Order: sequence, then C-alpha cells, then structure tokens
Amino acid sequence: MEKHTFLIAGNHGEYKLTFYKKDGKAWLNCSCPAGEYGQHCRHAIALINGDTSMVIGNNIQEAAEIKNMVKGTRLEILVKNVMAAESVLKKAKKLVSEQKEELDSIMYPFGPRVKKSEKHQMIFTIRS
Repeated sequence: MEKHTFLIAGNHGEYKLTFYKKDGKAWLNCSCPAGEYGQHCRHAIALINGDTSMVIGNNIQEAAEIKNMVKGTRLEILVKNVMAAESVLKKAKKLVSEQKEELDSIMYPFGPRVKKSEKHQMIFTIRS
C-alpha cells in the first residue's frame, strides 16, 4: 500500500492529510473538522486537483504527484462529478436570482413601497 502524509495549512491551524492507494483504489484522510466527520474537505479536493498551495513542508513535489496517482480511480471520477455538479448548481442559483429580480421589476415597476432599511425597522418594531 502506498501512503503519503502531508502537513496542510488550514483556516484553524495545521492539519494532517494522508493519501493512500492500494489495488487501484485511492482514498484520503484529513484531520480537519470536515475530515473528522467523514466528509470530503477542500484540502483533499485541492490536492486531488494538483493544488499544493496549502501544503507545508518540503514534500510539495510529492504532493503534486497525487493528481497523477488518482488518475483512473473512482475517487478521481467522483471529484470531477461533484465539481461539475457544483458548477451547474452555481449557474442555476445565479439564473434563479436574475429571474426573480426581473419578476420583481415587472410585478412592482415602481419599486418597493418600503425601502429595505424601513422594512428591517418595521420587522424590528413588530417583533419588539
């Protein structure tokens, strides 16, 4: 079994990220909060995609090789699929937002009757 360990700079300190490969299967473990809960993390995704900017230490070149080591694995396919789906979702959210803005402008051509700052004041007054 191949095993490669890296020290990663994270938002809340340093994390240990370990990459494993055996019998054509690849997986990673990260000590960040997401990894501790068994969820994928941005550190692992970055490394899989060849981004070594978070790697601390002298094994940055080794970290850069992870991208090649995952080629052809289910891990590589799933990361690509998730990234593609997230891209579609981001575009869909943008489209929904744009369509809602246009809908509002047609339904209320003269703008809102209450300014946003007044609306927040009204909500605060009602709740108080």
